Amino acid sequence: MNSSKVSPSRCPNRKKAHQLIVLALAAYLTRAISEKGLPYVVTLLGVQISEHMALIPDLVVCRREDAALGADEEEAGVVRVGVPVVLAVEVASESRRDDYGKKREAYARRGVEVYVVVDRRRRCMVVYGRPDVVTGRYVEEKTYQEGEEVELEALGGCRLPVSEVLAGVFAEDLQRAELERLLAEQAAREAAEARAEAERQAKLEAEARAEAERQAKLEAEARAEAERRAKEALLEELTRLRAQLGLPPEA
Repeated sequence: MNSSKVSPSRCPNRKKAHQLIVLALAAYLTRAISEKGLPYVVTLLGVQISEHMALIPDLVVCRREDAALGADEEEAGVVRVGVPVVLAVEVASESRRDDYGKKREAYARRGVEVYVVVDRRRRCMVVYGRPDVVTGRYVEEKTYQEGEEVELEALGGCRLPVSEVLAGVFAEDLQRAELERLLAEQAAREAAEARAEAERQAKLEAEARAEAERQAKLEAEARAEAERRAKEALLEELTRLRAQLGLPPEA
């Protein structure tokens, strides 16, 4: 199978801005997939459109096992026809006409669930959803401008801030923010665990005090019962002795 692409937007000499946008998107998508525990992975695999043709988006999101299978193919790694593709992303530059035309139709006919065009010239992101494989059209289309956030329901509500994506916020920045978030979560978790442990200890101490009070009460009741029986035995003995001595019983 010969892998081809409608335009040369993935040539080795593409601009740094293009690369930074792709890296930023990969970082955002990977973080969302990890946070939400989704069974997907962000890849650079191609998407097979027909027996003899494949497109190579800037990014592809598919099931983890399908990505592993595609990477093991003897030919250029692709997600084969019939294998679900959750998301395909194209960063539009010189290929804008193809991104909005031929490739959009090809992805729709292929059944790619969501197709995203990051348009550097128009400074926006366009999201297509609900592909019609017969007509080659997407039923849903929405454009997000700078300052807005793309929300991808197919990825559990993953949010992509348009301004940051277009600015190419680099993966290291996201990783640093992610590290700070994880450290804050860890500190909060440890504080919550410490509070829970303190509450557990307080509960144990309260239970111990209650048990001690219960035992003390039982012991007091036992002593009172012993004293009552001793008193009854003494009275019985006194009554017996008076009877032996011929004394009248006490009134």
